[in-house]
Amino acid sequence: FLGDRRMGALLLLNIIPCALVTVCLFQFFIPVSLNQAGTNPATIGRVFMLFCVVVMFLGPLCGRTLDHSAHKERFLFAGQLAGVLSLIALLWFDGVTGATVSVLLLGVCNAIVTNGQGAFALELPAAAAFGRARTMGGYNVAMRIGQVLGPMTLGIAATLWNAGTGLTLLAVFLFGAGVLFFIACFRGARGRRHE
Repeated sequence: FLGDRRMGALLLLNIIPCALVTVCLFQFFIPVSLNQAGTNPATIGRVFMLFCVVVMFLGPLCGRTLDHSAHKERFLFAGQLAGVLSLIALLWFDGVTGATVSVLLLGVCNAIVTNGQGAFALELPAAAAFGRARTMGGYNVAMRIGQVLGPMTLGIAATLWNAGTGLTLLAVFLFGAGVLFFIACFRGARGRRHE
């Protein structure tokens, strides 16, 4: 199952990193940093409401677009780049402005990847061989691993470096994983066409 180039790349280089960054930023880093900066809870709540609004309105549009796309890996890579930009926004802007831009971009990332990852996985030959139900089970396991690694990564980064360095390394990691994912999927698709 993991030996399939595109399935392995999807699980290890797209699903896990995107889940890791989403949980790391949305559940821990942004609310903690805003609270430490003295931002009132109502403002923090409004910032996080933007994530839900973006996913609620952009999600169905992304879902319809991805359903008709023969190149879902391109959209997944674009979603991963939106995640990278959400990290860069926290480095570029301060306080509530940085958090707002980051949450909006994180919403775009999630609107794309949550609609595309499962659909892309089920299109791959490994899913047909492994079974659709077990493929989705693998997808859920990969997502949970990313969600667990999020706070662990944040804790390690906070211990070893300052916030700026930790966010920079996380952005480099997410971008590198995205590039490797895209290369693996491109080569895998080209290989299938030549068979």
